[in-house]
Amino acid sequence: MYIVGVVALLCALHRCVLSSFISLDVGSGAASQLIREALHHVLTTPRATRHTLATHERPLLASLVNVVTVNRVAYSNVTLRFYPDTVRVKASNVRVESVSNVSANVWPMSFGDEIVNVSVQLGDVEMAARLEGYSARILSCSLRDPLVDASSRNFWITDRILSLASRPLQNNFQRIVCPIISRYIDSIDSNAIKNISLEEVIPLQYRSVFNDSEPILFYRINAISIAERHAVINAQLEWNETAMFGTNGAFTTNGTDVELEWDTDERVAVWIDDVAINEMLDQIEWDFQWMEEQIPVSSPAIPLSSREFLTTLCTSCYFLLNVWAKGPPVILATNNSIVLEKRDRLNLRVVNPDRNVTSVFVSMVLTINAELRPTFDSGTLRTQVQLLDTNVIMERGAFPPSWSFFVQDLMRGMILEMMWPELKKQIEELTYGEGIRLAASCGIDPKSIQTLIGEGRLGVSACLSLQKLKPQQCANDVKNALPNASKLFPKRRK
Repeated sequence: MYIVGVVALLCALHRCVLSSFISLDVGSGAASQLIREALHHVLTTPRATRHTLATHERPLLASLVNVVTVNRVAYSNVTLRFYPDTVRVKASNVRVESVSNVSANVWPMSFGDEIVNVSVQLGDVEMAARLEGYSARILSCSLRDPLVDASSRNFWITDRILSLASRPLQNNFQRIVCPIISRYIDSIDSNAIKNISLEEVIPLQYRSVFNDSEPILFYRINAISIAERHAVINAQLEWNETAMFGTNGAFTTNGTDVELEWDTDERVAVWIDDVAINEMLDQIEWDFQWMEEQIPVSSPAIPLSSREFLTTLCTSCYFLLNVWAKGPPVILATNNSIVLEKRDRLNLRVVNPDRNVTSVFVSMVLTINAELRPTFDSGTLRTQVQLLDTNVIMERGAFPPSWSFFVQDLMRGMILEMMWPELKKQIEELTYGEGIRLAASCGIDPKSIQTLIGEGRLGVSACLSLQKLKPQQCANDVKNALPNASKLFPKRRK
């Protein structure tokens, strides 16, 4: 039972990887920590399962026996080692204690309930599995020094039978259990498509900004490879299940990468490629207004030449500036930097309060390119923003084409002097001033976190501290650390 549990956890680790294409690079030491903590969580949380054994799909007779079993599993240590194409698991001092209540229903007689106690002790448990593509097979299975003791409480004949059966079961324990484990491993379909509802993990305040009220992420294992001291698992992730397949019905091999890598025995690096981030951003409705400003024609934000020209026409006039998001931003990781491309629809109207009239001065699409500089400060993610470039595409204007230089000069001055500082302020208030704090309850050492930037991918690395892992508290801490949704998406278009 213990070995099956370990194998199930390994295969769950196999299956629970996410991304449009994820690759997990797992080192032996850190993987052993993960297995130990996962086992501790599983073994300390009671779980009920129901199994029915039948001789036929529709047997003629009613149930003959009902068995209710309570199992306890204990061990002193478990380690995981990776070798080329091979995973080796070793556990010491494994103990399984089982207490079963057996109710026989042999009509018309009833023998009453029987209590059956089974104890299994193993000195060392060692198993090696070879991973090939999507499948795994057992190479070796060793269950050393088994001790099996079975007894019953109420009926001496049952107790005698169990006592006699204990010795041959003990002598043949490895021959009986190892084939069961092998068949279980062979039956695992790691290539199956799985899904996760983001409703389970996204805070309530963010759900309203998604295009789909119940977004679902589909994923499947794409490839597995084992090297010395680390394993690499690639998985495909899509927002649409049909995107998992090509035109001929076969699985596609295009996608995004998220990589989990152990560069030392205790340190982990998590990578996600920029395409995966952009696919996530595509799921959000980017139709909100993030800026509404009144700008007097005498404002220093307007270039001097334009200011002098405008004030000669109307000293009390002012500009009414509205800026709306136009589609999702795009993240690009390249040349050891993160570039953000953000598009906005800008509408600038001239208001004459003396005459109580308003007219469109200019309407355009503005593209801003900025560099993001994320760092971790004692476990808090902070991001600075630096403007790289701007581009303007005019849609409507109150002036003839020959005035384009004047208009562009005016708009560029407004962008550099007013819009960009406001945008920079809004971003850095959330991402630098407040930041996003990663708590120790998530099983990492917050002070050890570092940012990583590769070509087309982003990542973080940290030392594991799984003895502090508290999954439920971690989930709550992460949700509480996220910026307020009303600040990120201030005013939505009706």
